[in-house]
Amino acid sequence: MTGERALRAVAEATGDSVNTIRANRARPWGGARRLTIREAVEEVLSRSTESLPFEAIAREAATLVGRPLNSAAVSASLVALDAAYDTTRATWSRVAAATDDEVVTAA
Repeated sequence: MTGERALRAVAEATGDSVNTIRANRARPWGGARRLTIREAVEEVLSRSTESLPFEAIAREAATLVGRPLNSAAVSASLVALDAAYDTTRATWSRVAAATDDEVVTAA
């Protein structure tokens, strides 16, 4: 049985989506069975090479978590992750952490 066919078989047997099984399979042993909403939102942002509209983030995060998500929970996750909102494009993106060389202190 090929890997993809095996994933589909497990998905059918468990009632989970193939994406959920992929996400869970990639989690370290001892981790939670499912991704948290915040982890799913972070994963969506980190996979994207460009900024995304809220609806796309919420849809992809719901796929990773394997259930419908509350918009307020997705919004709270974006805020908690310090995601950047582009008002001109109405999109969200991940903000890279500053390196020590980039940190500016006030004199």
